[in-house]
Amino acid sequence: MTCRKCKAEIPNESAYCLKCGTSQETKKRKTRTHGNGLGTVFWDKTSWCAERTNGWEAKSEDGKLTVSRKYKKKRGFKTKREALQYLGKLIDIDTQRPISTIAQLYEAYSESAMLKLSKDKIGAYKNAYKRISPLHNKLITSIRISELNNAIVGLSHYPAKDIRDLVSNLYKIAIVEEQVQTNRALSMVLPELTDEKETTPWETEEVKTLWLDWKSGGRIAGACLVMIYSGMMPGELFKLEEQMINWSSNTILGCGMKTKKRKEKPIVFPDFIAPVLRDLYTTTPSKINRVLGMNRDRFYDEFKLMKQRLGIREEVRPYSSRHSTSTALSLAKVPVALIVEIMRHKNYTTTLKYYNEQQTKELVDAVNQLRIDP
Repeated sequence: MTCRKCKAEIPNESAYCLKCGTSQETKKRKTRTHGNGLGTVFWDKTSWCAERTNGWEAKSEDGKLTVSRKYKKKRGFKTKREALQYLGKLIDIDTQRPISTIAQLYEAYSESAMLKLSKDKIGAYKNAYKRISPLHNKLITSIRISELNNAIVGLSHYPAKDIRDLVSNLYKIAIVEEQVQTNRALSMVLPELTDEKETTPWETEEVKTLWLDWKSGGRIAGACLVMIYSGMMPGELFKLEEQMINWSSNTILGCGMKTKKRKEKPIVFPDFIAPVLRDLYTTTPSKINRVLGMNRDRFYDEFKLMKQRLGIREEVRPYSSRHSTSTALSLAKVPVALIVEIMRHKNYTTTLKYYNEQQTKELVDAVNQLRIDP
């Protein structure tokens, strides 16, 4: 073997180098001198510093919880040993906090930060809490990531996201209370959000089926017809209230979402869809004057049941209604500039996409006529 220092060749059994006398034994790594959680010491430019985390502090702004670290620090030690000895003085003597269940944390959250959220978000969180009923009586420290992921199996993106966000807020409270150290909700894997560009429009026969079902009392079919013939998004339909509707001008204002143009530009609807709107309003179970009278989760569940009952294609989604509006306007040869205003698109290129899709189909039909059979 070779010497650790001078690299001279020496017998394998040598404890010391025969040339320079250096010991060939490796030094054992020094073990930790203070336990995890007692604090840390470090060199701070001119002196040694002792620091210890003594808890976490939560701040609530607009219903959102943020967590920051609380710590004590002292500088000015000449040696590392002095800093280590001082760590004990930085420890706050505190009584052991009890561990909360999901139900207890939800009760605390629902009576504080959750009250500052919108009515829609509060409703979404209440439904999310109901969906995780198997976890209600579990201690926050005992919940596994696999259990959290199992809670969202079979759900679409948005209901699953509501569960993830709610549980994350509960973990933040538990972190502040020093019951847990990490937010396991952040490890939940949400279902993919289907891109709007891949949305499949309704077919003509399917729309006819919706009309028949609405005449037989189908409120979900009526809601789809309203979106098809007005270009409304599902979220806008959920927010729609009767006072937002101007029956004399066939316009709706006040439920627009996402972009500034969609919020400020009125939604227009044809005369023949007015009876459907009135029917939805007169049959609504809402106590706060909402036209549809149901939240997102219930609507999507009933929409799925309606598709199965009417034989609607699996790939059709609620957003297919808005896509169908653009497609139908293009088929009717409505000028692109008018489609932009009807759809309340922010960018001209978004409208042009639907227009070009239809134009391309017409071009293909045209060149197909060039065929000459032998």
